[in-house]
Formats: sequence, structure tokens, C-alpha cells
Amino acid sequence: MFKIAICDDEHYFRESIKENVKKYMVKNGAPFHINTFASGKEFIGLGIEIHQYKIIFLDINMDEMDGIMVAKKIREVSNEIFIVFVTAYVNYTL
Repeated sequence: MFKIAICDDEHYFRESIKENVKKYMVKNGAPFHINTFASGKEFIGLGIEIHQYKIIFLDINMDEMDGIMVAKKIREVSNEIFIVFVTAYVNYTL
């Protein structure tokens, strides 16, 4: 089973990513479970439990703790988690 986390401070984008991932996983017959988090701080609060996730969709631009800082914290726990950065800001895409 794929355990997937989505971390984005904007509800609309969190739900949009969740629905797109869900459609993809169902279409491909892959068992999955998705958890969503409204902030990097909330996600990092999981501590060592972060390792349960195979894939994390991570917004780059968030209040309090941005996605780059969250990714650094994730790497302190595991190098095997796939991190997918998502953003609505063009300047981050390059």
C-alpha cells in the first residue's frame, strides 16, 4: 500500500492534489491511503512517524515553515521518501 502525504497550507490546492492522486491510483489499481496536512509545522510534528510515507507532495511556499525547510527535516528522518514539490509560483519552477 502506498502511504501518501499532501502538505499544503491552502485548502483548495490540498484537495485538488488529493483528488488527482486518488484518480491516478484508482485508475492504476494501486492500493493507497492519503493524509493531508495544512502546514509544514503540522507535518513535521509527526516526528519519526514521517517514515511511514512513501510519497510526500509538498508545497514550497507556506507560512511559518516553507517546503524547503520541511524537506530538509524529512531528509533527517529518511532518504527513501519521494518528495514532490508543488507550487503555484512560476519563479520556483525553474
